[in-house]
Amino acid sequence: MIPLRKGTWTNNEQIRFDGLIVKYGRDWAKIARELGRSAPDCRNRYKSLNGLNNFHRCGLSIRTQQPSN
Repeated sequence: MIPLRKGTWTNNEQIRFDGLIVKYGRDWAKIARELGRSAPDCRNRYKSLNGLNNFHRCGLSIRTQQPSN
């Protein structure tokens, strides 16, 4: 069994992750298998990025939580 990768996501992993989301939707087990990460790690990555994207779409700044200019 290959050990799962932990820690900071590389740019290459993020690109692959984005493609696997398109391919598998939110099937974290399949995505995790292809990336060599845990399913919860993939799910948490998706949730954190999705939350950031929604935050920016609303016109809010992460640092200040005030509408951005």
